[in-house]
Amino acid sequence: MLDSTEVYHTEEQQDNYAEKASVLNQIEELETKILKRKKWSYMWGSMFVGSIFFPILNSIFLLDFKIPFWIVSFGFILSICGLIYVLDQDKTDNKTRREFIVKLQVIENLIFSEEISNATQEERAVKQLNKSQLDLDNYYQLNISHVSKIFNLGKT
Repeated sequence: MLDSTEVYHTEEQQDNYAEKASVLNQIEELETKILKRKKWSYMWGSMFVGSIFFPILNSIFLLDFKIPFWIVSFGFILSICGLIYVLDQDKTDNKTRREFIVKLQVIENLIFSEEISNATQEERAVKQLNKSQLDLDNYYQLNISHVSKIFNLGKT
């Protein structure tokens, strides 16, 4: 959130920081929504597996659980519909998350350009170097995690 000790020089800079805080809050709300939906997907998945394996296990082990077939088939259909809904919402949420991240990057670039415009030549060079180094570190970290995922997939 915004710190009360920070001083902003222009109204545009204040608007940029407020918009950045708003986008960060929206991303946080989206992440909690995705986490809740993930729990629902586990429930739908377990219901799907249960509706498939319950009749099989009931007949193999000759259990005395007599559940009508229409209830099991209703659970199967309901779980498929739930899984389809959750997967569709995941695609929508991932698209929304990407849009928020792009919007956040644009806002951060605006803030950075405003900070640089008020600095001297040496301060500009140092800030640009630090920003470039951060971008490179993020790129290398993403690249290493991507390569490790590829090797983990190759092990299985």
